[in-house]
Amino acid sequence: MVKKLEPKSEFEVLDIDGDGVVSDQELRAVEALDAHDKQYHQTRLSYCAMIAMLTLTMIAVLPVLSMEKLKILDGLFSIFFITMGGIIAAYFGAQAFVQRGKK
Repeated sequence: MVKKLEPKSEFEVLDIDGDGVVSDQELRAVEALDAHDKQYHQTRLSYCAMIAMLTLTMIAVLPVLSMEKLKILDGLFSIFFITMGGIIAAYFGAQAFVQRGKK
């Protein structure tokens, strides 16, 4: 199936070979690129969550904060670790689900 573009269409970026026609192959290429970008950003989000958890742990262990401040921030730290752990678990769970579906 061939999809012809109107002049100055916003979908001209989908026309990879510049012939004025968007083929199914070009649409699949764009979809694959979008899926790759989504995967890349999910990976970065997971890594940032892990780094944030490790950084907060290092700050809490080092004598930078007094015991009073740590006691005050205890509830915040708990919520932070639960949410960051949830992000990481969701990422790895989704990866396992996708890999299982490919077999």
